[in-house]
Amino acid sequence: MIDTSQTLHQLVLEGVRKNENFICATREPYGWNKLDSTAFTDFVRKTALALHQAGIKKGDKVAIHAHNSSHWIIFDLAVMSIGAISIPIYVTQSPEQIEYILDHSETKLIFVSGEQLMERYKDFEHKISHIQKIALAKNPKEGFTPFDEFLKKSEEAQNPEALFEELKGVAQPDDLACISYTSGTTGTPKGVMLSHRNLAHGIQAPMKRCFFFGKKLTKEDAGLSFLPFSHIFEHAVIYAYLKISLPVYIVSDPEMIKEALKETAPLHFTTVPRVLEKIYQNIMIKAEASTGIMGYIFKYAINLTKTYKINERPGLLYSLIDKVIFRRIRKELGGRIEGITAGGAALSAEIMHFFNAIGIPTAQAYGLTETAPGLTAYHKHNLVLGSVGSALEDVEIKICDDGEIAAKGPNIMLGYYKDEEKTKDALRDGWFHTGDVGHIDERGFLFITDRKKELLKLSTGKYIAPNPIENKLATYPFIEQSILVGDRQKFCAVILILTESYRAKTGPEKVKKDISRAIKSINKTLSPWETIKTYRLSEELFSIENGELTPTLKKKRSVIYKNRHKDIQAIYDACEENINTPLTP
Repeated sequence: MIDTSQTLHQLVLEGVRKNENFICATREPYGWNKLDSTAFTDFVRKTALALHQAGIKKGDKVAIHAHNSSHWIIFDLAVMSIGAISIPIYVTQSPEQIEYILDHSETKLIFVSGEQLMERYKDFEHKISHIQKIALAKNPKEGFTPFDEFLKKSEEAQNPEALFEELKGVAQPDDLACISYTSGTTGTPKGVMLSHRNLAHGIQAPMKRCFFFGKKLTKEDAGLSFLPFSHIFEHAVIYAYLKISLPVYIVSDPEMIKEALKETAPLHFTTVPRVLEKIYQNIMIKAEASTGIMGYIFKYAINLTKTYKINERPGLLYSLIDKVIFRRIRKELGGRIEGITAGGAALSAEIMHFFNAIGIPTAQAYGLTETAPGLTAYHKHNLVLGSVGSALEDVEIKICDDGEIAAKGPNIMLGYYKDEEKTKDALRDGWFHTGDVGHIDERGFLFITDRKKELLKLSTGKYIAPNPIENKLATYPFIEQSILVGDRQKFCAVILILTESYRAKTGPEKVKKDISRAIKSINKTLSPWETIKTYRLSEELFSIENGELTPTLKKKRSVIYKNRHKDIQAIYDACEENINTPLTP
């Protein structure tokens, strides 16, 4: 049974104190800025005391709108350590969303990093003049207090050491620790209320399944973190690392991930599937372009991965190829990875199989913001393609009559902030209803089919889960993005966005041929009503900026369908008379 009797900050600071190596390092333009245990805990203490001196007390809301860094973690722990409630805000959120969150949560103080983020406040700053605004910048804009100046408030506290110890005991395990506003694929963000007990389970239970669990850590070992801390997945992961005294390298710029992997040689990292898809596509492109004897071996090695069987020891030939080719690929990713954990969206079985085949144990965990975040995780010695693993310790999972996945356990949220109706709809008879559809096999492994509300229903009455089909399309190196369409139509079609490099060097006839081959290959694996009858090309990427992706890169289908209505209508207008016209763009 997972011990959830301590608050989040107690668990984490306990692990920090035991760490004889650095605690965390943030990638700066000049290199890695490392903090050791003493500096880290001192920062947390001073920030907590400054908050206290600024009038923040138990139950008050403090928002964090900052890029990933050591400071983000320090802010968060300082807030929770005095019994206040943390409100993470994505750096990608619009001014309208930021204003809504600050107002809805009744935030009293906010930490903001950098001039770029401060710009988001200029149009509604007059509406939040009552909120104390602290900026992690040398020359903050008017209305913002420099963090260094704010930190000096800690010096005003009398008997600071004793006061901090007193403040740390204010929060209790069942108290509200964090309100995490879900980015959501539809509608207004919901404020998910998570207690210290929820988060204590969320950072401990998944670690027992982690690829490096049980390994004796050395001074060379560390984790790499690049997903946004404002998302509950990485929020929990970063604290899980610190809880077990594993130092962590922090990257805020996605463009620096490749370089960071080589520089840090991490033991483990968590990611969204899209990052793995891009790595896979780049490997496929390199293999295709390779020439000579090594090119032949490279192509042979890639083809050999298709014969790899997960959980089985490879033969002699495979071991030889591993030394020549796969070890080089692993070196590009640091060379010391014990495993990769994917979350936030569906990881295709093909991508999971490939990474395991090249010697990088890779699997998916599953959960939601409302489950803080984990519900299931893999068994590292018993991986199952397409599965998200089995229920974590102390978690119960069931499949409802309509196929929806429901769960209960110490990690289930307290409810949605200021929204009793949605809380009652999600929490019924002691079970949290996830909105996801899936099934559990005889071994207890959970398989996610799709989001309940994202299923396409053809005019024939047949239901189609779009995610698995889109995941298959993502394995083709020339396909950047795709979305399946067909709701209330007679058949399925797909909107494709090809990679920029492929479009630049490929003629229209070859494009048609490549797409036709890919779709026909995928159609062979589908039921007749699921098959893709036609496609349409688009050049505009789905993005956070145009509102078509969430901050964790999930597709906002309703927004995409609305924005691309003309493209979708053109598909069905062109095929109205003869839907069997094969794969016309």
